[in-house]
Amino acid sequence: MNICMLCRCFPTISSGGFEDHVFELCKGLVSQGIGTTLITSKHPNGIEYEEIKGIKIHYLKKSKTGLYHDGYWPESAKKTVELHSGCQFTLIHSQSIAGYEVAKNKIPNKLNIPFIASMHGTQIDEIFTQFNLAQEFPFAALKHLNEALGKFDTFIRREKPTITSANAVIATSNEQAELIKNYYSIGSDKIFKIYNGMNLSQFAPGPKPQELIKKFNITPGKRIILAAARLEAEKGIQHIIKALKFINEDVKLLVLGDGSYRKSLENLAKKLGLNDKVVFLGFVSLDDLPKYFNLCDVFVNPTIRQNGYDLTTLESMACERPTIATNIGSHPTLIQNGNNGLLFTKGNDKELAGCVIKLLNDNALSERIGKSARKRVLEDFSVEKMVENTIKVYENLLLRKNNASKI
Repeated sequence: MNICMLCRCFPTISSGGFEDHVFELCKGLVSQGIGTTLITSKHPNGIEYEEIKGIKIHYLKKSKTGLYHDGYWPESAKKTVELHSGCQFTLIHSQSIAGYEVAKNKIPNKLNIPFIASMHGTQIDEIFTQFNLAQEFPFAALKHLNEALGKFDTFIRREKPTITSANAVIATSNEQAELIKNYYSIGSDKIFKIYNGMNLSQFAPGPKPQELIKKFNITPGKRIILAAARLEAEKGIQHIIKALKFINEDVKLLVLGDGSYRKSLENLAKKLGLNDKVVFLGFVSLDDLPKYFNLCDVFVNPTIRQNGYDLTTLESMACERPTIATNIGSHPTLIQNGNNGLLFTKGNDKELAGCVIKLLNDNALSERIGKSARKRVLEDFSVEKMVENTIKVYENLLLRKNNASKI
């Protein structure tokens, strides 16, 4: 089997949970003897080709790094056809709408190979996110409503045609599967649920790292709250900062990540007189992340973004950390409230604070939730299971193709 994977970004050119997911999937496919070629956007150093962990990576020099527009779509379609002439792909796998131009030009039909689209979030999710932002920032409501119109245009012109042309659509949560079925008029027989997997040996429970305890001068009795995200308004970090006003316990909030909203968050902490309680740490490497999860007493994901679950939530649960997340998007697929985590209402700072206080004041509850969280992730969210289920979809499509050719 020889797979052509289309994706606008990859850990070699940008960082994030999406990039890490694609890397783990590609490595897993290679480990199972599946030829894996990745076509992605421009490398910032001008590299056009390299091989990493057996993955053949082609960078599109006429595109912009990490972006769809300005060349990615037409260049990716051309590169797919060019590479197929030499290596004969078995099927094409698009991450999100990276395969838009491939689908538009009916390349899978011309090459007589199946086309798959994995949806980690949709433009419908993006539209709801803009509505959430308009509600939270009414002074910028017009801006967010205009953004929503732009997302709707992408939904109509690019996303829906890509998804409906696919022979199979992979949804990463129960909620995503239902949304795709309802908004994209996709039959249930074409939708496959495959949960995002993660490296469970890397993200595992461990002792609190002494080097971080010393680094942050964490005295006995001080409790650590952790948040990790791109620092954009939609990620909701402002809500855990505001929630600190209602938390009287001796706590410190560590914020991992960077982004355009960081300065606003720093100003918010200063305005609320919380400078001594909030520490912004910027980008932390994937290798160092487990240390921070094992350091914390509670992990919080207060996102107002309507999308799939964030990988940081999975990573926290894998480390047996008691985890709190917004009851939005795909979090209910991952977290059963009160069993393996706590869910709170979007934007409700007092409710969020109550969840934090509940966990900090009940060690038995925190321990039980943490162990249940790890158990949940082990059962359904391993890289091995994700790769195995993805290969099953590939085999299913190839079987359908072979059966159709016999008719």
